Amino acid sequence: MQGNGQTRQIDAASEILVASLISRHAASHLALLPEFALSIWRHEDAGSTPARVVFDSICQWNLRKQAFHVGPSLAEHCNAMKATLQLNDPEQRLQRKRFTRDLLSSRTVRRYMIVLLLATLAGYQVRSQSSGSYTWSDLVDKTGNIRKPTDYRDRYQSLGVFSVADLSGDVEMHYTYAPPGSAEYYRKNGKFADGTVLVKEVLGSDHAQLTTGDARWASGTKVWFIMIKDEKGRYRGNPLWGDGWGWALYKSDAPDKQVAVDYKKDCLGCHVPAQKTDWVYVQGYPVLAAK
Repeated sequence: MQGNGQTRQIDAASEILVASLISRHAASHLALLPEFALSIWRHEDAGSTPARVVFDSICQWNLRKQAFHVGPSLAEHCNAMKATLQLNDPEQRLQRKRFTRDLLSSRTVRRYMIVLLLATLAGYQVRSQSSGSYTWSDLVDKTGNIRKPTDYRDRYQSLGVFSVADLSGDVEMHYTYAPPGSAEYYRKNGKFADGTVLVKEVLGSDHAQLTTGDARWASGTKVWFIMIKDEKGRYRGNPLWGDGWGWALYKSDAPDKQVAVDYKKDCLGCHVPAQKTDWVYVQGYPVLAAK
């Protein structure tokens, strides 16, 4: 750079360029920026031009009146800017080349381009986390012990619900959940994919006479049953794996403790009537049926 005038010119162009990029692409992710990235702005001198330009641009940028500073030239529209940039004079082309080089090497541009990159990555990370779901390997340790997913209601899709009345007339509600895509795979292939996680939550129920009659609704979780599809026989010798599935049982009085000891004694008996459909009562899950 040559002289303070050109330095100010480079810094001004840098600020406008960066403010434009951030306001158009990263403003929606500012709340997601890591603390160390936001600190670049927080520790900026309160009266400095870069801080004012960036924050004013994010809050007040008007794309319809956007102007582009290119060296000493000002263009109100892209076409005008394009015409302004197409210089035929060799000296002007050389000056433009030097200006572009100085602009790209400016500390202002480098600093805010890093922040822009961090903002974009933060946005992708949050979207990935919000839309992700547990895979079977996230829930199973090296010996085959199965952990209950804590937020299956949010991350998984509901397959369906059974209403089960015992001999005394008490009614339980059996809700079953599976990872996104499980139902679609079943519809296409007629079976659950290897690694599919099924979570059955058994709840009690309350009831009352409403305008539609004697209405019942779920109330209070009693137990959770976890099944993980296993076509490969991964944990041979583990008494909680067999017949094509991994099995686990959790009770509400100890929701983090797996209490099943042997799937043949603690789990399989209730599934015998569903043996032909891979031990799962698929008739209660309408989303598995062909559309």
